[in-house]
Amino acid sequence: MLDIISNPLLSLPLLGVAAIGGVWALKPSAPRHALPPGPRALPLIGNLHQWPTAKPWLTFNSWFKEYNSDILYMNVAGQHVVILGSRKKCMDLLDKRSATYSDRARLPLWIDLMKWDFNFVFLPYGTKWREHRKSFNDYFHPSVVYKYNAKQTRGARMMARQILESPENAVDHIRFAVTSVIMDVAYGIHIAENNDPYIEIAESAISSLGLATIPGTLPADLFPILKYIPSWLPGAGYKRYAQSVAHINHVFATKPWNATKDKLAKGEAIESIAESLIESLSEGDDEEVARNTAAACYVGGTDTAICTLRIFLLAMVLHPEAQRKAQDELDAVVGDRLPTFEDREQLPYIRALLKEVTRWQPVTPMGHAHRVTEDDVYDGYFIPKGTLVATNVWSMLNDPEAYPEPSKFNPDRFLKDGEIDPDVLDPAQVAFGFGRRICPGRFFSADNTFIIVSTLLSAFNFRPPLDAQGKPILPEIDMSPGLVSYCKPFKMVITPRSGQVGKLLSEVEV
Repeated sequence: MLDIISNPLLSLPLLGVAAIGGVWALKPSAPRHALPPGPRALPLIGNLHQWPTAKPWLTFNSWFKEYNSDILYMNVAGQHVVILGSRKKCMDLLDKRSATYSDRARLPLWIDLMKWDFNFVFLPYGTKWREHRKSFNDYFHPSVVYKYNAKQTRGARMMARQILESPENAVDHIRFAVTSVIMDVAYGIHIAENNDPYIEIAESAISSLGLATIPGTLPADLFPILKYIPSWLPGAGYKRYAQSVAHINHVFATKPWNATKDKLAKGEAIESIAESLIESLSEGDDEEVARNTAAACYVGGTDTAICTLRIFLLAMVLHPEAQRKAQDELDAVVGDRLPTFEDREQLPYIRALLKEVTRWQPVTPMGHAHRVTEDDVYDGYFIPKGTLVATNVWSMLNDPEAYPEPSKFNPDRFLKDGEIDPDVLDPAQVAFGFGRRICPGRFFSADNTFIIVSTLLSAFNFRPPLDAQGKPILPEIDMSPGLVSYCKPFKMVITPRSGQVGKLLSEVEV
């Protein structure tokens, strides 16, 4: 798996020249309205020196309070950036003005060099994006995703059996469950073990996404001229890395697709999204959109799903009272069998717990940046064309007005009289994005998370390890920076809830 680049490998003189060029290239005409509030900028570099890199959502949250505003402005070496801190602001701009706020950041490193354009999440707003989005939606609309429930149930039960056999590798087994189900749904490929070549290719591709924090983390994204620097030049390590990622992305997008085509030609293909896409192609059709749709299934939600499940485990280890409540509900509804999707409506506490996991430690705390395609004025503030708009998801999901005592893990906040309280904001309305860029795979993700979590709670107990004195060693809550925020690895003890678990899981079809 490729290592993540930790520095731009650029000389300061080269960076300085690019910064000056970037400032002049992006310098706006004098605004007729004031820009939103924010920290004071310096000449040439603007607020580049103030851009937070370690858990930026916390820094921005403190600035919202300091400037008494839920909209902030920064100039990062000529790149306009607006940060939104409330759901109202996000809805007003990204949803109600979506025609202007649905573009993506121009990412020359990601699109032109790494060839991430097969994933429509990164594509600019336009015809190509709409074609990809429509194709993806055809297979992940809420009226369709129920068709994948059988595969998701099978994956969750296989995972539980693996955990029963080697609980010390639980996180690996959970990752396997998520990835194998998606490969099955997307390509009809049954993954037998964690070191399967298809999984290794896909994870090598996804590893490069660890660099994608707020646009500008990598030099060629902040200063597009740098994409033309020869790869052999000292300081151009970012470009050599990008070329290696481009090769991996090509293999990832084409190898499983071609395997499905070959099986289909032999009459051996298993029902999958790729099979349906291939059969829908007419002779002479360009298969790019179809091929990219299948590949985007994996990239679009694997990391976020795995991260969410790790946060769930962390919450269970730290909050045994919530774990017991969930298990009591499962015992009352499910009894001595394993849970199914048909049980979901009768499990309000499980559903509330999943909402709280989403809210408590959001996996994309800064969302995915949008780009403004036209000059705009909002709430008296001027927002220039080309501005990147980031959403501080963490701030919204830790708003004490919406969620009293937000730092406390409390699934009961979503319940009233034993049912889901419709008056409490569903964290999914924030966590999955806004407007035309809202995550199209959110319904599939919700289904998969439900069946995995309910299966885990039905089968196992989760607790912290004990020290020599018999006291629990509680894990720290430590989230990583990045587009996807991971919780720090921690130790836990997993035990089956009863002897019946082994019997139930032994009946799972592999």
